[in-house]
Amino acid sequence: MAPLTMDERVSKWEQTGDKPSPVMVWTPEQTAAFLDFVAEDRLYAMWYLIAFRGLRRGEACGQPWSETNLDRHSLTVTGQLVQDGWEVEASEPKTDSGFRVVALDDDTVDVLKRHRERQEADRVEWGSAWVNTGLVFTQEDSSWLHPGKVTDLFECLGRARRPRTPPRSNAFLLEPTARVAQCPAGLAPRPQAPSSLPLQPPAADALPLSA
Repeated sequence: MAPLTMDERVSKWEQTGDKPSPVMVWTPEQTAAFLDFVAEDRLYAMWYLIAFRGLRRGEACGQPWSETNLDRHSLTVTGQLVQDGWEVEASEPKTDSGFRVVALDDDTVDVLKRHRERQEADRVEWGSAWVNTGLVFTQEDSSWLHPGKVTDLFECLGRARRPRTPPRSNAFLLEPTARVAQCPAGLAPRPQAPSSLPLQPPAADALPLSA
């Protein structure tokens, strides 16, 4: 098991730049602090679902509403978005065990319902420019989230939350809001033209996360 990201380990990492382990796991307190910080972000539900239900980055990016049953408190993982170079394509889960039903508690259902309401408001606002992908987590016009872009933006948000984000497990990614002004363009601010949603390669210091 990967070691927890305790204060002593974080302090050593900040001083030396050397992580105690290739993969670190946030404590419950650190996870809660992170979720509090991103509570007003448009994709808060995505981070909440990843944190509490263990979806991988690509699975969250590729989760369709048709496989998300909030009335029955469950979702079924049947696919993911993966990178091939910098191109993105839809794919099945990596292994047979990747096909699975994930139970959702009441709090997670409520978070997803609020997210769906916000997405519906986006659909009305975008009008004919809306891209009907049917996915739960998307850009504001409902086009695909680029997994690599999501990773890059998480790193940016982590730097905004504190000088350096504690080493973390593969679970955590984020799309920051416009308040994180130094983040790369793409997902955070609303584009001036609905058809222009640039996707740029991640920054050199962005840490890789699992698909």
